[in-house]
Amino acid sequence: MGIDATIRGNQVVIQINEQFDRFSTRAFTEAYRGRQKGVAYVIDFKNVKAIDSTALGLLIKLREYAGDEDADISLININDNVMKMLRIANFQTLFKIR
Repeated sequence: MGIDATIRGNQVVIQINEQFDRFSTRAFTEAYRGRQKGVAYVIDFKNVKAIDSTALGLLIKLREYAGDEDADISLININDNVMKMLRIANFQTLFKIR
């Protein structure tokens, strides 16, 4: 459980383990706060089964922190349920989804 952040070169890889909701706020924020501007972020949803509106808000906060339109953020390993939520929220226009 929880959220793990790993630095790989100029990338911060944030692995979300199972739950991505209001209970993830502190851990997710700590995973990227204090990082240099201009780094790329990869958010790995491999173990996430579902997300809620708080998780969507956390992704927006990361985008703002990382430079808004200049942010380099990829969302990877997304299951169908999570993808549906991201599409409803039109997140494909804000993030690289692969």
